[in-house]
Amino acid sequence: VIVFSAFVFNLINGFFVGYELGFISGNEFDLTPNFIIGSFVFAIGMYINRSSDNKLISLRSESTGYQIPRGGMFKYVSCPNLFGEIIEWFGFAIILWNLSALSFALWTAYNLIPRALNHHQWYKNNFSNYPSKRKAVFPFLFLLAPVLPFSATNLFLCLKSANVFKPSEAWINIDPPSP
Repeated sequence: VIVFSAFVFNLINGFFVGYELGFISGNEFDLTPNFIIGSFVFAIGMYINRSSDNKLISLRSESTGYQIPRGGMFKYVSCPNLFGEIIEWFGFAIILWNLSALSFALWTAYNLIPRALNHHQWYKNNFSNYPSKRKAVFPFLFLLAPVLPFSATNLFLCLKSANVFKPSEAWINIDPPSP
């Protein structure tokens, strides 16, 4: 079911992005600020993603057991590869500057953030010496709720239903501030 859902999502999204590029936006190429900035953001995300994946692969080749990844963006987050992928697709959305690409970037983030939270919790549960200041996916960000209340609420409900954590361990305050 999960693989089929992912296939259908990517098929539909690919169609919308392709349709918008091929038939709505036209085939003109301009070196616009969106293209330059988006390409830079995409390249940064790709670098973070690839270097983090390479670090994880090297850990597997060095040992048969699980280890705490260190170095690079692992100094700040548990899943820098997922962080890098999110950055890549937001760079893609900046390049194309259309609703289809933004939709893809957002849904990619909504898919990868719960995975990162799950991995982060696994590390914390399995390593007593896991770095306490390391975040799950976004460095230096300690709380999503004030910034994205609707999205954070949906994320909280998704994680709660997936039993990623118990309600007593909730880290997102979804209640509005009292007047």
